Amino acid sequence: MIYGCPGSGKTYLCASILNFWHEKFGDDYGIAGGIYYVEENQLFSKIKDAYSSDQNEENIVHMLKTQKYLIFDDLGSDKTKEWNQSIFLDIIDSRLDPECATVITTNYFPKEIETWEPHGKRIFSRLFAKENTLVEHNMFDRREPMSQMAFPVIET
Repeated sequence: MIYGCPGSGKTYLCASILNFWHEKFGDDYGIAGGIYYVEENQLFSKIKDAYSSDQNEENIVHMLKTQKYLIFDDLGSDKTKEWNQSIFLDIIDSRLDPECATVITTNYFPKEIETWEPHGKRIFSRLFAKENTLVEHNMFDRREPMSQMAFPVIET
């Protein structure tokens, strides 16, 4: 679990992890039992699109449950929907197996996640359990516009 301010490099760190897994395990991206990266917004858009296509929600969720290595980026980007929280809980519950490596990023701090309604306490309990590794990645916003950054004034 990697959490911290927006723009601090959490997704960049995940790209490094993904590259490491790729070098170590090969080209198993998106194959059951392989390596998969998903952003929360993309996942829920894909599930909603499945309702009007030949795919279904269960196939998409099952695919995420069965990946050996999963990066779930930007948890909480749409935290207000009970439906999103329920699907996330379903995925994360199936990944409690120590054989499944899961990296999750979020802009929210632990106590903020705990307050999400209706499933915040359950999500908090799973993500911040003692057997999980937590990384507070709290640097400055690397994407902050240069015009808003504080620079020293050089007098001539």
